[in-house]
Amino acid sequence: MGCFLFSLSFFICCVFLPSFTFSGSFSTHSISPNFTASHFQFHDTRGAFLRSQNGTFKATIDASPPSSKYYFSIVHSATKTINWSANRDRPMSSFDKLSLTVNGVTVTNQTGQTLWSTPQFNSDISAMQLSETGNLVLVDAGNNTLWESFDHPTDTIVMGQRIPIGKSLQSAVIDEDMSVGDYQLEVTDRDVVLQWNKMNYWESSMDPEAVRNSNKAVSLMVMNGTGLYLLASDNSTVVEVALNGLSSFRSGKLGPNGRFSIVRPPTRSDNKWEVEFAGPFEDCDLPLNCKEIGLCTRKPLGGICSCLPEFSYQTYGDTDCMPANSSLSLPSACTAARNGSQLNSSISYIKFGPGMDYFANNFGEPVKNNITLSVCKDLCSQSGSCLGFFHEISSGSCYLLENHLGSFMLADNSTDRLGYIKVLVGSSHSIGSNINKKQKFSVAGLVLLNLTVFLIPIVFVIIAILWLRKKRLSRTKTVKLGQNMHVRRRYLELADPRLEGGVSSEENEKLVRIALCCLHQDPALRPTMANVVGMLEGGLALSEPRVKSLNFLRAYGQRFTETTTMQGPTSNGAAIATCNSLSYISSQQLSGPRTETLADINVLENMDHYLLI
Repeated sequence: MGCFLFSLSFFICCVFLPSFTFSGSFSTHSISPNFTASHFQFHDTRGAFLRSQNGTFKATIDASPPSSKYYFSIVHSATKTINWSANRDRPMSSFDKLSLTVNGVTVTNQTGQTLWSTPQFNSDISAMQLSETGNLVLVDAGNNTLWESFDHPTDTIVMGQRIPIGKSLQSAVIDEDMSVGDYQLEVTDRDVVLQWNKMNYWESSMDPEAVRNSNKAVSLMVMNGTGLYLLASDNSTVVEVALNGLSSFRSGKLGPNGRFSIVRPPTRSDNKWEVEFAGPFEDCDLPLNCKEIGLCTRKPLGGICSCLPEFSYQTYGDTDCMPANSSLSLPSACTAARNGSQLNSSISYIKFGPGMDYFANNFGEPVKNNITLSVCKDLCSQSGSCLGFFHEISSGSCYLLENHLGSFMLADNSTDRLGYIKVLVGSSHSIGSNINKKQKFSVAGLVLLNLTVFLIPIVFVIIAILWLRKKRLSRTKTVKLGQNMHVRRRYLELADPRLEGGVSSEENEKLVRIALCCLHQDPALRPTMANVVGMLEGGLALSEPRVKSLNFLRAYGQRFTETTTMQGPTSNGAAIATCNSLSYISSQQLSGPRTETLADINVLENMDHYLLI
């Protein structure tokens, strides 16, 4: 018996134990094809499987605790700074694999689904190399570069990296989630600019630390041991940001808050990273430092947040500041404009200023010059995407605030620029109100409900089609899919694969955005049928959904039943109790009673060809 137990133990140790105790070998500088790696396989080195010649950089498959999202990344070994990541929007698990073949590099999950891959090449890959500058390179048998990570920057630039015109850095959502966020640093032919939702809020040449040496066209941005430079095609310096002292390592990162910072490793005993440059330097110049419609007051050590006049703190989605008057509410970019809609009388404006300004006004051109205040107001009222405007009395310049609202600021200099925020009259902004509660609607509100209620079943049909593509996902994930793909601007992934490229991303984006607009919980935030047709035909600007107003769909798609008692009179006057399942909310409960009109039916019939993809 003892001999048997000894033999069994020896067999287990020799056969099974090595697979759990030994990690994959750590390669230096180069890896040949027919190679695979996963975090689990290289758990002893925290997912690192390749290092540069002197070990300055390493290639890893790792996660930032406490996150369980794993990324194929290039990391600076000494500082653990992530300089590049491949699968930003499609993270891995610890068991998902990276594969290097003669055809390229592919990251797949355990079901074989591709999460990220390099493009196809005209010649076979001979090796994957990691340089001492942190550049991951694929070469052929003649050592010719077929692909390199420096050509595909994420949110960071390192010393020696050249970012040409047209390329950009894109921020992460948060440090633990490297999905693409809302900020980007773009290299243009005249400057380097920071943008939030396509609105400029910083330019390198306007920064006090920057020096413009010429007016030549910019060709690329590069960082070295002495500073950050914008170079022309002849390698002459157009704009430079000089940094103090030499350093063996520097990185410039666009953070999740929208600030671009250049840092170097600690040189003092406190072991804190040294920030050598920050743009913008002032907190109040960041688009969302005080959240939407917040007011930022400049202070030496940062900014103090409050609300605009006539607004107060009321937590509602991502907006802390809401109109102090409870009869007023903020519209979304989907709300109908004045041009022929039924919401004419419901649009009003809250005035603020002077002395208050918007972060983007100094970086964008006015839509019109030499016009009166009333003309500027009409331009905003007629635009479904306009959420407010500024009018400059002396010049007659008109600035429209479209699609998104960020933070406002107390202006440093005196200006005669006055601001106005668009509001809706008579629409409550409380998301916790009972949708079955009796409410007094204006005639305009009733007409809006009649026009929009018939679109709800059509929208659910579209969502159902998308759900069929995702049979393996739960119902809850399916309901979130449209919202998530909209936030990430990945509309083409929602198209039926059987279309085989027959639909463009722009067409898909139009349908998804209009559908989400029509699903707003508050009927006053939904577009009318006339505006829906206008957006489909291209006569009206495509509006931006208010994502936070769609959160009720999460409960609608869940597989659970919340029992609520609803009291209502029967035919004989007695009260009855019914159980209402959140999984089967009727369209009448969502949108109110239906009143069919001939005009509604005609508009819907005219929409049929738009909904057929």
